[in-house]
Amino acid sequence: MRYAILLIPIFLLISCFDKLPFLKANNTSQASHDTIAIQSDFYILAQRFQCVNVKLDVGSTEEHCANLSLISQKTNVDWLNTFLDNLTLSILIETKSSEQGIEQLVQKWFNDVLPELELNQSWDYSREIHFIGQREQLATFSVITSYYTGGAHGMYDTQFLNIDLTNKQIYTLDDILVSSDKRYQLIELLREANLARLKTLGISDFSMHDELELTDNFVFTINGLTFRYPVYTLGSYADGEIDLVLPYRQLKDIIKSELLY
Repeated sequence: MRYAILLIPIFLLISCFDKLPFLKANNTSQASHDTIAIQSDFYILAQRFQCVNVKLDVGSTEEHCANLSLISQKTNVDWLNTFLDNLTLSILIETKSSEQGIEQLVQKWFNDVLPELELNQSWDYSREIHFIGQREQLATFSVITSYYTGGAHGMYDTQFLNIDLTNKQIYTLDDILVSSDKRYQLIELLREANLARLKTLGISDFSMHDELELTDNFVFTINGLTFRYPVYTLGSYADGEIDLVLPYRQLKDIIKSELLY
């Protein structure tokens, strides 16, 4: 059943990027060396709200509803639009070679979900892509995914996309490091930042701190290189997603100089 896809931890979203139709760095010879100034705006791919009447006791019914909202970005770059749209629609597409239209994919999703409303009062799934900004050839987007399938609360996740417009490549952590042996220094800096965060909050339980690992979910900001960790990774649900910010002055020998502010 398609609904099982929603139960997969959504912080694994980043792992599916390479499976989407996206031109990778091996096409460098065809890439233009002129920096493209990105123009972007929200683009609705699919929005639908549908309800069913569920029988409770004799003579009584209750309305249970499902909501789907998929919003991409429409830019002035065709190959980037294709990638962003496919990423937004990936929850509906079983294989990247699917030739079904969006309406057919949405209908199939609802066909799978509506029977589940017999047990759950509501289903809600949304994915929205935001254009954060651009610095030379680096364009940054965020992918915000949230869903509710019953229970005490829903789940949500933010993933950052750092896209090299010249080489048509998504930067991973290894792409921005001076060398792979810098990973150890980077994780030590992140652990120090996390300890400082915990102490500021007056938290003495460092058990989750020991589980901190490197992540490809990062974004370059004016304050430093920010790493965002999913809900439950470094704290409780109430803590939400947690950002650890490393000032650029700490990263001069760790991150490639051309990427630092």
